[in-house]
Amino acid sequence: MIFDQLGAKPDRFVRYINRHFQKIIPDLYATCCYTLFNYKTGIMSIVIAGNMYPLYYRKDSSSLFDISCRGPAIGVDRNAVYEIFNIEVKEGDKILFYTNGAVNQLNRENMEYTSDRLANKFIEFIKSGVDRKS
Repeated sequence: MIFDQLGAKPDRFVRYINRHFQKIIPDLYATCCYTLFNYKTGIMSIVIAGNMYPLYYRKDSSSLFDISCRGPAIGVDRNAVYEIFNIEVKEGDKILFYTNGAVNQLNRENMEYTSDRLANKFIEFIKSGVDRKS
């Protein structure tokens, strides 16, 4: 199985999916975020293929940490290269995965929700303590 061979190698797995996608649906594209978390080391590996970057909240700094790894959408470039972003996850850190559909929604005044507003709401939610166990 492909996952058995490449599942622990996020960049190679997404590259394989990209090439496979081009063979079966050559006129379309898709976005994805492939994340692998190693519980033993605490390292999270992320590969982005044309998708929004996840929001990563570091508890020790009480702020968002910039996750940036580049890669085109799946199906766009047969020889695409995908970067791996590794981050050490610490207790109390939070991550929010989302798509552009969440931030491109329009309100009654025809204004987008925006990534900045989502980031601010994410921090507000964390700092409110709503996610803590009772």
